[in-house]
Amino acid sequence: MQLLTLGLRRSLLQKPTDYKRIITQIGAKQMGQAALVRCDSDFVLHFTMGGREYHVPAKQLMNYIFGDMCQLLIEDGDLGYWILGDSFIRQYCQIHDFAGRRVGFAPVKQK
Repeated sequence: MQLLTLGLRRSLLQKPTDYKRIITQIGAKQMGQAALVRCDSDFVLHFTMGGREYHVPAKQLMNYIFGDMCQLLIEDGDLGYWILGDSFIRQYCQIHDFAGRRVGFAPVKQK
């Protein structure tokens, strides 16, 4: 999997096949450009990079909209790689090895 990390967006951006599969599995409803879920939804997004598994809980992937509905902070895209935004960065510290041209991740210490 090719990867680009950015802290500029509050979302994870996937290839369309990943996006559609994820919103279907968590029961989100597509409303125009956004996917909506109930704010009390409880799920964890699991994915693997470089042989290591990473987890992002529902509360990091939702933004309150109205009533009991939240916008899912996962977007559709066709770039050929994932953009890991604030939702991921809040869960994992980034360790940049510029000489080795690589990035590592470590879980943040929870309060």
